[in-house]
Amino acid sequence: MKLFFSFNGRITRQQFWTGILALLSVTLVMRIALALLETPMGVGLIISLPLFYIYAALLCKRLQDRDRAPALWLAVYLLPVVGLAVLRNLGLQETLVSLGFLPERLSGVVVQTPALFVTWIAIAMAVWAVYDLGTQRGSRGENRYGTDPLPA
Repeated sequence: MKLFFSFNGRITRQQFWTGILALLSVTLVMRIALALLETPMGVGLIISLPLFYIYAALLCKRLQDRDRAPALWLAVYLLPVVGLAVLRNLGLQETLVSLGFLPERLSGVVVQTPALFVTWIAIAMAVWAVYDLGTQRGSRGENRYGTDPLPA
């Protein structure tokens, strides 16, 4: 349980992948269940918050193993993902049209452009995070976040 709920310490690449694969499985099952139950989009966002916390805890510990400041790197890795979730789940396009900020005839063109841009940023950051956190060894020996989780 410490793997999923603690932000302290360091974890190995194997522990990181074990946690990520478990969370991806839970996320997939949750998304399928929400789709079958035809729940509103906002419900999915609210239910995803605990999973977001767990993803952040895993990323934080892996960043600490790489001897990086977690706050800065979590923002770098997760901000595009959060932006994408907000754009998609809150129905930004419909909101802008209903408030009169966007003519209905332009709604699809104007709103799809930022969503597409944020999507590409999120994909690029995800690829970098997979490479950096999933394939690169942590710092050798003790660092400011704890002892090396790999045996010497």
